[in-house]
Amino acid sequence: MWLRVTGAVLLASINIIFTYAADRFTLRQRIQDLAEFKRSINIIFTYAADRFTLRQRIQDLAEFKRSIVMSRNSNSDFNNVYSRTSSEIAQSVEDSLFRKLILGKPSVDIVILLDGSSTMGHSGFRTAKKFLARLINLMPEEQFEDGSIKVAMLTYSLSIDISLVFGFSWEPSGRGDVKKAIKRTEFLDDYENHGATALLWVNSIFETSNRTSSNDTNKILLYATNGQITDTDLYPTAKENSVAFVSKQLQNKGYKMFTIVPGTNVNRGIINDIASEPKEDFIIPVVNSHSLEEIASDLKSLLRHL
Repeated sequence: MWLRVTGAVLLASINIIFTYAADRFTLRQRIQDLAEFKRSINIIFTYAADRFTLRQRIQDLAEFKRSIVMSRNSNSDFNNVYSRTSSEIAQSVEDSLFRKLILGKPSVDIVILLDGSSTMGHSGFRTAKKFLARLINLMPEEQFEDGSIKVAMLTYSLSIDISLVFGFSWEPSGRGDVKKAIKRTEFLDDYENHGATALLWVNSIFETSNRTSSNDTNKILLYATNGQITDTDLYPTAKENSVAFVSKQLQNKGYKMFTIVPGTNVNRGIINDIASEPKEDFIIPVVNSHSLEEIASDLKSLLRHL
């Protein structure tokens, strides 16, 4: 009897021991499984963090690139472009635009590109329109009538408003017709400013010119903008912002690119990217209606003597 009880107790003890061991093994396995799961979670979060870090680094690089562009604003020589008197600006426009590129030339193609985004504001948009109309009015009527000067015009913001393209087929048009087209152009007031895309359209428009000898044609862009352009990442693999990238392509094709800059809310770095060289000849700052009238009056006086 005693042996039977002792055996039962011993058997029960062995079962308890093995059960405990099994439980410990299971517990240990669970601990290992949890540790492995934790490592997996860490890997996932580390990967996510790495991707976030990479994205952040890309954003930081983009911001750094923008800061380099904006740092040009502090350059004293560059700032001198904006501190000129109305007579100095008029003298520059008379020489670089009228004397060298327009007056008496056998063929001149002009594209007027007008920024209609909200950053321009109604006042800036009106100032740009008035100044463009003044420039057109100072060009010889006879060169419009005989087709020496042809003009195309478009306004853009979020998209290109092709309904306002004037002379897209480069048919001869009177000077008065061009002025009317500028006057009736409406402010689009979109938040986005797709200037880089608009510059691609400029290239397409120039290429539709039906001049028989394009090498003898002066191709001129009159781009009215404050440079607050939002699609600067149109070419993300480019070493520079998309506005600079596209502008350089156009300049390499021989297009003479003038920027008419209304107001004071100006991204001078972007304006600098757009304008041809030398900058003081191709950047035309027009702060308000008063300054544009002064510049136009001085310019008119200068042109009388040509």
